Amino acid sequence: LVYGTRTGSGSSSKNTIVHLKVDASNIESGKLEVPLAASWLSSNRGKAIDVRYQYARADSAGTGTPLELTVREPMVLPTPTVDKSVVNSNRDELDPMLAYSGAYIVIPADATIGEGDSVTAYFKGFDASGSCEINDPSQSNPTKFKVPATVLPSNFGKTVEVTYSVAGQMADHSLFLFIRELNITSRITCEGVQIGSPATLRLSDIPADGAQLGIGLWPFISTQQKVRLWLTANGMDDRDIITLREVLPDECVNGVAAHLTRADLEGVAVNGYFTLHASVSFDGGYSTHLLNNPLKLKLLA
Repeated sequence: LVYGTRTGSGSSSKNTIVHLKVDASNIESGKLEVPLAASWLSSNRGKAIDVRYQYARADSAGTGTPLELTVREPMVLPTPTVDKSVVNSNRDELDPMLAYSGAYIVIPADATIGEGDSVTAYFKGFDASGSCEINDPSQSNPTKFKVPATVLPSNFGKTVEVTYSVAGQMADHSLFLFIRELNITSRITCEGVQIGSPATLRLSDIPADGAQLGIGLWPFISTQQKVRLWLTANGMDDRDIITLREVLPDECVNGVAAHLTRADLEGVAVNGYFTLHASVSFDGGYSTHLLNNPLKLKLLA
């Protein structure tokens, strides 16, 4: 058996020939494996080659059909970046509000990408909902790959790995990107509250089925998130108005709704104060993010 390689089809092409004698092990495995020397591959980088085999035995001889190949240049795949991220104290960070419609992974311009090479970008986050693979680049810029906005929330306050591959080869190094916590400024409202310093609520004004409470919409709100609403006052434990639960579909449009009943206020002294707090979990309850605007009220008779 003769295994030949060459750098071109002209008569001046230089072949490398390797001889291999077939034995029982080749017959049992059903294949013949012949190594190509690393030095030969290195000297032919970027060149078109073809590979063929020849065989000979006592009663027959022949030549296989050439396999045409190109020996690639060494792939250089630098670390990707993410649009609108910044470096803060030697850490790459992204403000989620700057990626409200999605984040863009950017493949460096000096990455080795050949014609027809497949490129895939990876955003590896906290969980499945916070991770994705993107195979199609931006129509306006083939070096950018869009991470959907829905992928970001479960990664708030966490570090994600951002990388990419070209023709199946991974980037030399990943980008580790910290997604900042979302600043939730949504307000809590309560039916019957009288604005003042302090704001007040009369116990006698609370309807039998309770005063309507509301939590305003916050960025990235979805039914994959969980919300909690509770009451605090001196001398009593936290009292849940909404025990941690998933956001309802209509609440993604109208805000979260609940009721504050007189029973909820048992233990709060007349002319005393109580505070309504709310939090959101973007990762299924693993962590919670407080709303920055609790509602403090003075209870009147």
